Amino acid sequence: VDWVPGSQVQLMLVTNRFVKIYDLSQDNISPMHYFTLPDDTIMDATLFVASQGKMFLIVLSELGCLYRLELSMKGNVGAKPLKEIIRIQDRDVNAKGSSLYFSSTYKLLFLSYQDGTTLIGRLHTNATSLTEISSVYEDEADEQDGKLRPAGLHRWRELLVGSGLFVCFSSVKSNAALTVSMGEHEIFAQNMRHAGGSTSPLVGITAYKPLSKDKIHCLVLHDDGSLQIYSHVPVGVDAGASAMSDKVKRLGSRILNNKAYAGLNPEFPLDFFEKTVCITADVKFSGETIRNGDSEGAKQSLASEDGFLESPSPVGFKITVSNSNPDIVMVGFRVHVGNTSANHIPSDITIFQRVIKLDEGMRSWYDIPFTVAESLLADEEFTISVGPTFNGSALPRIDSLEVYGRAKDEFGWKEKMDAVLDMEARVLGCDSWVAGSGKKCRATQSAPIPEQVVADGLKLLSRFYSLCRSQGCLNVEEVKLELSKLKCKHLLETIFESEREPLLQAAACRVLQAVFPKREMYYQVKDTMCLLGVVKSTSMLSSRLGVGGTTAGWIIEEFTAQMRAVSKIALHCRPNLATFLETNGSEVVDGLMQVLWGILDIEQPDTQTMNNIVMSSVELIYCYAECLALQEKDAGECSVTPAVSLFKKLLFSSNEAVQTSSSLAISSRFLQVPFPKQTMLGTDDVVENAVSAPAPADIATSAGGNTQVMVEEDSITSSVQYCCDGCSTVPILRQRWHCTVCPDF
Repeated sequence: VDWVPGSQVQLMLVTNRFVKIYDLSQDNISPMHYFTLPDDTIMDATLFVASQGKMFLIVLSELGCLYRLELSMKGNVGAKPLKEIIRIQDRDVNAKGSSLYFSSTYKLLFLSYQDGTTLIGRLHTNATSLTEISSVYEDEADEQDGKLRPAGLHRWRELLVGSGLFVCFSSVKSNAALTVSMGEHEIFAQNMRHAGGSTSPLVGITAYKPLSKDKIHCLVLHDDGSLQIYSHVPVGVDAGASAMSDKVKRLGSRILNNKAYAGLNPEFPLDFFEKTVCITADVKFSGETIRNGDSEGAKQSLASEDGFLESPSPVGFKITVSNSNPDIVMVGFRVHVGNTSANHIPSDITIFQRVIKLDEGMRSWYDIPFTVAESLLADEEFTISVGPTFNGSALPRIDSLEVYGRAKDEFGWKEKMDAVLDMEARVLGCDSWVAGSGKKCRATQSAPIPEQVVADGLKLLSRFYSLCRSQGCLNVEEVKLELSKLKCKHLLETIFESEREPLLQAAACRVLQAVFPKREMYYQVKDTMCLLGVVKSTSMLSSRLGVGGTTAGWIIEEFTAQMRAVSKIALHCRPNLATFLETNGSEVVDGLMQVLWGILDIEQPDTQTMNNIVMSSVELIYCYAECLALQEKDAGECSVTPAVSLFKKLLFSSNEAVQTSSSLAISSRFLQVPFPKQTMLGTDDVVENAVSAPAPADIATSAGGNTQVMVEEDSITSSVQYCCDGCSTVPILRQRWHCTVCPDF
């Protein structure tokens, strides 16, 4: 049973006697398509999405024949026998059929037979023949006759669409599962059988990729109910290297002093701990007060009614909390004092660089949340410093200690870490990037040598420009003049065309910062270069549309990257986008929409991809409309007709999936309801804006340390819409309890 590609309501059911396709929006009893094989048994079936929106049903029979049929939108009445056979080029296969799979990403058909033969080939545009065929063999030849043995791989499936990772089962090796990674020039395979794992047969395998992480997890289920979880490590990357751990060490405590991450007086949402889970049972306590390092004994003492941890001296003590779970981030703790004795209450508790003053003689729980910076630094452990008592003679003690955490996916760990490192590099310059660490980041190590050389050259240029730094350009004409004198201008423009080389982009940013020290001018020049790069890319993508082969998947990927780049500018620096549109016209928006329709004309993307590209297009059009309104407002009239026309084209599209996605996105945008997680803009974009957007001095001063809340908003505040119980006002922004319309509380 599987969904029809690109549809949210059509379902395909395959048995050994028939293939049925249902349209659940019309009828969940009678199928819209019903196919049979009169003189053979069906072994497997798949759907092949060809160019120009054509779709073919491909069926493998027990006798080893491949049948085809082009599907019509109207459907069929009654059972339709399959008769057209697909010719397999230069192959004479007499074995019985086993399984069949079509990869929409690679446009490849995986064909398996019961004698162990495994063929991978490319279907002709009209699915009349299978060409460019490769056979899959065991790595080692047979010792007796030196012949290659068929690999015997069947039931192929792509773990995650677009990942290049496939899973299949081996009939040669006791039906074991194999994960196959397809590289540009070679294929890697790994047996999914762990030495210490279950020996019972495999019954299922699937993949899970958190939205906020790059890592793919593979879950393998055995007949005895045991579940094994594997993590995908790309070829060439050291599996034992903890890149995040190195990043945390590189951060150091200096980020605690930056208002963008923390501030002296951080503020937290009232429901902070409602979004956390207690992880006390999973962490380890250590310190001078814990005898013989007995963490469990210390926990039991703190959990009991009359238990406590007491300092061996009046000056205070320290407790180190360690977390060994790599998927959980520690975000705060709660401490109880005064339960066993009011005289032993500490005067203060210090966490990182914050001092929390306690009340004298008062039994109380103290909730101590972490800022984003503190949570990032508390990756593996943090230390609580308990100060002396108020009278200075009694031994300070705590009566209970509870530690709280959040899943790193939910917390947005990767995005926040990358954004903090990015901001740190901008604020402190290139020297700070590797300060305090003898190791280079993994991104640098994995970058090609030519790329590293160019990046180092740009860093050298940025230092040179910094030494002869001017006062900065004051207007557009001065910016143009400065750019015309810049000999590396064309190189920078080329680098900003794509975000695929983060090392080069970071180096290029440093050059621009050195030439344009004023923040507003720097971002305007950088955004203009990015948008010009998008215009170039869209014209190139348009020329590649309809070529066929593997280009369709690549075009979608490239289109998504370009859309993300424009959406990022539209969200954070809308005046820069408005200025670009006013100067260069609407080519950047028109070009992207042209590529979108070109993709939809020749390709039927899966539902997830469809939602991604359509919903991000809606967001872009909305920003385009706001830019038009901004321009026309200055001219005394307002016309957003071009944007409305683009909206109408999406809403009234003949493609049902486009209608669904666009209506959902438009409703969400206009009703101020947050987009689902799969939209283009991630947490890192919001975090980057927390320091990059210029703010008036009075706002910055009055906000104090409140800038940190902006970092939290993407994953916490912005995911919830509060409404008033009295008058149903939606939304109440940044005020959880008070309504601004009626006096309701």
